[in-house]
Amino acid sequence: MKKYALVVGHTPTKDKGAYSDNLQISEFDYNLKVAQAIQAMYPEMFDIYTHTAQDYYQRQKGLAFKLNLKDYDAVFELHFNAASAIANGTECCYYFASKKGLAIAQAISLAVMIEYNTRLRGDQGAKPLVNKNDRGYWFTYLPKAPAIIIESFFGSNNLESEKFRDINRYAKTLFNAIKNL
Repeated sequence: MKKYALVVGHTPTKDKGAYSDNLQISEFDYNLKVAQAIQAMYPEMFDIYTHTAQDYYQRQKGLAFKLNLKDYDAVFELHFNAASAIANGTECCYYFASKKGLAIAQAISLAVMIEYNTRLRGDQGAKPLVNKNDRGYWFTYLPKAPAIIIESFFGSNNLESEKFRDINRYAKTLFNAIKNL
């Protein structure tokens, strides 16, 4: 049986990530519910991790240590984007030298695009992280398993975020995409 790690982006306290005015929820709180819903569909397949450290590099280094103790097929960090009210699209970030990471990123993005009619950003929904200054780089670089940052929508875009209001539907979309890898 394949085994995956779901990491909730940001932290439960100070750095809760972006806030969606439309959904009335922070990135951390939204994605914690998504991770729990995915895990509930097949508990043996998924482990959930959350961050506690506020310093980004220390947070990722500690997480990678925990992740690398297990033999995961892939690890996923759940986020949503935020920018202007018209920014939109789906993308998954991966370590640039990981061919598996690229394939997984494209498969997840494609599944979300098909289900929600979102626009694929980057190369078929995949964005390579090339150096340590790229946001999210350490998450994709430090774990031994392919590591993907999932950014399915813009919480700052009311029309796009509304499509993702049903957390169970979104969780099922990600579950099916991951299960079919």
